[in-house]
Amino acid sequence: MPKEAPLRAAVALSGWVALAATLLPGGSPLRWVPVLLFVGFGPGLALLHPQPAGLRPAARLEAFALAAPISLAIGVLTATSLFLAGGFTVTAFLLPLAAFVTVVAALPGLPLPAATRGAAGGARDVAAGEAPGPAAGSGGAPSPGTAPGPGSEGAPDAEAAPGRAAGSGGR
Repeated sequence: MPKEAPLRAAVALSGWVALAATLLPGGSPLRWVPVLLFVGFGPGLALLHPQPAGLRPAARLEAFALAAPISLAIGVLTATSLFLAGGFTVTAFLLPLAAFVTVVAALPGLPLPAATRGAAGGARDVAAGEAPGPAAGSGGAPSPGTAPGPGSEGAPDAEAAPGRAAGSGGR
């Protein structure tokens, strides 16, 4: 059994637990806490966390940080579709989300940049003599196809004539 199987099973079951919690009385925290946690994190964790090789610490943080906005986006799309169809209920909302999470939790997670580069900002071998800081060859230059931002030293208008604002073009 793979080491991530219990986590995948927990994520897959979380939607069904939230759906079952809706059977409890309306104001009970035992009803709204599982629903809130599932809608806020369930779909995103199902999409991002089940990585075949596991996640490094930086990637775990990245997956958790991205889980909420992804989950909320999927929830908004589901709720909007149900409102437009005129059939929004809590059960009708949670049922497709729970089914989606169950199916997606069985699939490999989406690739995360931090999962491949190690710690945040890039992993370098300091013991092998690589100095911390920008990666070798970057030189702080902008990426190809990008223009320098305002106030950057490499901007062509940075050395405008005295008395003129940079970028005014002399008009």
